[in-house]
Amino acid sequence: MYYAPVETLEMYENNLEEKDVAFFKDIEHSSKLEINSGEYAIFFPEDGHKPCCALDAPSKVKKIVVKVACE
Repeated sequence: MYYAPVETLEMYENNLEEKDVAFFKDIEHSSKLEINSGEYAIFFPEDGHKPCCALDAPSKVKKIVVKVACE
């Protein structure tokens, strides 16, 4: 995955109100995060991230998304 602070990214599609998702430009130039079997990542609202990336070759993964309201 790639990740970066949202404040450093340029948004090109904002669907936060309807679908709670937004898309940003050039996140590939951000930091990389390698997730291996048995590991997980936690992202906060200020963390832009790009999932669905493959390091060597695509593989099946189980993905669970839990969203917690925060202020």
